[in-house]
Amino acid sequence: MQTKVFKFLERFETVQPPLVYKKIAKRIPKMTKEEAFRFLHKDEKDLIRIVEDIGEDEVIESYIEESPPGCGFKYRLNDSILVLFTREGGQQGYIDTSRVFLNTFKMNGELISKCLVGEVFDSEFDWVTFALPSKEKIRIFYYKSDYTREDEGFFSTVYHINYIITDDGKFIEKDKSDITYLKNRAIWYSTYEPNSDDPMNEYDF
Repeated sequence: MQTKVFKFLERFETVQPPLVYKKIAKRIPKMTKEEAFRFLHKDEKDLIRIVEDIGEDEVIESYIEESPPGCGFKYRLNDSILVLFTREGGQQGYIDTSRVFLNTFKMNGELISKCLVGEVFDSEFDWVTFALPSKEKIRIFYYKSDYTREDEGFFSTVYHINYIITDDGKFIEKDKSDITYLKNRAIWYSTYEPNSDDPMNEYDF
């Protein structure tokens, strides 16, 4: 059992907060189906997605492909808790959705809790991402297209929610910011743009 836990954890890159996810996002290795079953409590339907392609004569063709979660980074919260970042492909019927989680684990590989910290909906051009000001603090940013003030030069909004990770690995919501209007569409803020009105730029980690 310990060998399986070690091999699973070995797939994750070790990092140290503080960090901004936009600055380190990259292609990451996939875990095996068995690891997804064992450590994330997934089942078969969680690991497939429906892919739609436009074929000849603009006919939509659908097929199913396996999409196990990706292994991002890990860090040690304390002597008994690990925090692991995982990224999951689109759910069934929603292939344009990618979701990012922070998961807390005991050292024996037992899952304690998880928190959705990142999400992108390509068709709606909305975006969710996060920063870790410290090991135990999470700030999740919610970008959304909004054209109610388009005549003033604003095309999206953002707000953030602060969470803490307790010593026993639980995620607790603390507070929520006001909404800020932004000058670009939400998807534009999916990448790190230091010379912009992106409020995440305050984190110069």
